[in-house]
Amino acid sequence: MRQWYTILCAGILIVTVTSASAQPQQHFEAGMEVSSFNYEEPNFMEEDGVLWGIFGNYEVLLRENSPHGSFKDLFHNGNGFNRFELDARILWGQVDYTSTMTGSLDEIDDWLFEIRGLTGYDFPVFEDQIITFFLGIGYRYLNDDSSGLRTTTNAAGYERESNYLYLPIGLKYFAPLQEQWTFEARGEFDIFLTGEQQSHLGDAVAGLGTVTNDQDSGWGARASVRLERKGERVDLFVEPYFRYWEIDDSNTAVVASGPGFLIVGLEPANESWEAGSRFGIRF
Repeated sequence: MRQWYTILCAGILIVTVTSASAQPQQHFEAGMEVSSFNYEEPNFMEEDGVLWGIFGNYEVLLRENSPHGSFKDLFHNGNGFNRFELDARILWGQVDYTSTMTGSLDEIDDWLFEIRGLTGYDFPVFEDQIITFFLGIGYRYLNDDSSGLRTTTNAAGYERESNYLYLPIGLKYFAPLQEQWTFEARGEFDIFLTGEQQSHLGDAVAGLGTVTNDQDSGWGARASVRLERKGERVDLFVEPYFRYWEIDDSNTAVVASGPGFLIVGLEPANESWEAGSRFGIRF
């Protein structure tokens, strides 16, 4: 995973340096976020709960692109990738666990962190309406910690850490509405680059180590709509969203379980989704 962390940091640095060097228009956003969260390993287990948190966004507009008469205008007349965005969020809460094999367990602590760097190309269409093509790099971390807890069948819990690195690509539509209101819709496909799952089995059974599984196949998607009211100094907005991930079986990994004993571990195929909303200010 280290090489992918380097790519992530380099991508975000390019966005930041490019933005700073062009003396652009800058906007900041901040607010709170609430999400219904669900994680499932089909035919084995499921977790669901509510996560709360905060987010921040830094957006840069280098210049406004001109209308396009033909494909040759894509990178002529000053046109080009003209929009950059750095977005981060952190959420926390508790989830309930149910399993067909190991019973149930309530109030497991979860927290999630995500950071993304995006660059976009604005296509002016009609009057005052813009379609933006964007792509970038993203990193998502999820911590699920049931260590020290036991299920209804007396199965011991343990801490799990999930890392995803992915490439978001999508479209955004922006249009002004009546008076001070604007509307925005966004659709995105997330290309899964690599993942790493760490299961700290020693939390459940003394003497066991940590299993580290690499994940190399999966995909994600997300969609959102946004209503924003312009103010004299600060704009207010609400943004409902839906986010989805589907990850295939990981590779197998071996962990020592005592003298002469080994355990082979695998992170099963899984699906997760969030349905929530952001409430924030823009200035």
